[in-house]
Amino acid sequence: FSRTIIIVRDIDFVFQMGSYTQVSNQWRRSPDEDPETTAFLDNAIAPKPWKKVALAVTLLCIGAAMLFAGVGVYVTQPSHSGAIPLLVLGSICFLPGFYYSRIAYYSWRGYEGYNLSAIPDF
Repeated sequence: FSRTIIIVRDIDFVFQMGSYTQVSNQWRRSPDEDPETTAFLDNAIAPKPWKKVALAVTLLCIGAAMLFAGVGVYVTQPSHSGAIPLLVLGSICFLPGFYYSRIAYYSWRGYEGYNLSAIPDF
């Protein structure tokens, strides 16, 4: 008797083995499943997407630095032509970085409705 584990990583970290399914960080067992053969699934933990979180925080930091530099160039130079690219690129980096970092933070704090699987693959 053999069992296989099917891992779907894109939508909501759905793990299946027999009739066990984990959706939204809760395991559900079907009544016809033998609890002794699949007891290890009771304490199973979904893998955390730390690379996605690191990328979101990196985007946030780079975007904030570019926005800060763009505002500094805009204030100090009479021709504002050098500030416009920094402000545009900074906002392009900052907005998704802030959004996904906020999702990661709320997920870490345990707020209901937030989980790390909501951060897409970049």
